[in-house]
Amino acid sequence: MVPEAFELRVTHSAEGATVEVVGELDVATAPQLRLCLDEVLRDMGERTRLVIDLGAVNFVDSTGLTIFIGAHKRSESQQVSLSLLRPQPNVRKVLAITGLDTVLDISV
Repeated sequence: MVPEAFELRVTHSAEGATVEVVGELDVATAPQLRLCLDEVLRDMGERTRLVIDLGAVNFVDSTGLTIFIGAHKRSESQQVSLSLLRPQPNVRKVLAITGLDTVLDISV
């Protein structure tokens, strides 16, 4: 079985940016997301909203969760609102088990 290709797609708007994540978010792919989020946050300027679209993420491990926490902390320090959009049921379950669903803004 071949793993699904990992992709990141960034779109910008007047309010901020959306990072769409496709594939598995794990120890092998999380560094790519971290670099992408660092770049997006660095280039936010006056924009105040960052969305991480997880609708096409079918797996997340602790490394991916760490990326969400780091992005949350960095966005707060820049007064940028961060939200996770459309996490799949298995990803929502991991967020709930770890308690991150009470820390992060999650939109289903």
